[in-house]
Amino acid sequence: MFIATCLICVTSAATGQPKLVFSEGDVVVQRLSDFDREAKVPLVRTTLLIKGVHFASQFQGEGLRGNATDIHYRRLPVTYYHPRGPVGMAMQPLNWFSQPVDRGIADARLPASMIGQCVPISPFPQLAGLWSEPPFAVLGLQAGTMAAYARPLQNVDIYEEQSALVKLSVPTDGEPVFAYVRDAKQRGARIRIFEGPRRTMMHKIGVRSYYRLVIIETYNKSLEDTDTLLLTKQGMNALMDSVAPGGMLCYHVSNRYLNLTAVITDVAKSLGYSCKGGRCTSPVSFGQFTSRWVMVARSAKHLDCLREPEGLRNDPLRVIPPYWAVPQPTGRHCWTDEEVSFKGLRWEDQRK
Repeated sequence: MFIATCLICVTSAATGQPKLVFSEGDVVVQRLSDFDREAKVPLVRTTLLIKGVHFASQFQGEGLRGNATDIHYRRLPVTYYHPRGPVGMAMQPLNWFSQPVDRGIADARLPASMIGQCVPISPFPQLAGLWSEPPFAVLGLQAGTMAAYARPLQNVDIYEEQSALVKLSVPTDGEPVFAYVRDAKQRGARIRIFEGPRRTMMHKIGVRSYYRLVIIETYNKSLEDTDTLLLTKQGMNALMDSVAPGGMLCYHVSNRYLNLTAVITDVAKSLGYSCKGGRCTSPVSFGQFTSRWVMVARSAKHLDCLREPEGLRNDPLRVIPPYWAVPQPTGRHCWTDEEVSFKGLRWEDQRK
């Protein structure tokens, strides 16, 4: 029923004692030496902990891996956000090529297409091309990992309430502790960070029918502190208003305390939306976490683009549960702004 959110480092090995590099309130960042055993590359791993829980990481190092292919560890999306996880598979339709995101192959598509359109006939193809990278939003900055997916001229809006997390990616002076956002900006992505309560800030910005994806962290300041305003009937409806036709909401529901899938499914049903749950139970590579997500769209056909990771079932002797499944509503957990109840949602209660 509950997927442990532990780090699965199949090809890495941490060494030495962690060094404290940041501490403010419940937010702590540690840095320690690591090693990619497959590529034989020494690394540095920077880890974000909130109330002692490992939320995100970023690796640094350059080397060769696989077929002597350059891998840019600093851009590699890891932990819950890796390309073979549910949110990575949701991002895949936005990727113009099948190569891994950290190699940056798709980064060249838009600049190349703009050059190809530079013919002295009309400026409109170039103007249209500028909007051909679908924008997405992230509600919950953490280490800024989702910025690893951002490509040149792509618009990405990040909404974050905790000022401590904003400082880690966008400091007022000096180098950032986590470089995902800075690196994305340097390669030409248009990233905006709005600081404040996430639902309130989205309402204030007033974006409508714009984002292809909205990635939503369901906690507030810790796993025990659920951001209920993003999960109520009014909250989900407000978030969906910001989604472009054919887009979806991506709720991250990995939680050691609560079964939030039940809430999202019941609320979506009450609004006439469709759901699909993604469950990554078998990370196979560097720095990947297990995770659970629930994707919500206006129509079931808008969720048909969600696929399993390539090669997931190559081993016929290995039993792997369904990667995507349609969660069934219960009708008992339809939260509203006026009424929120955690009764029957705690994992410990469901195991009794």
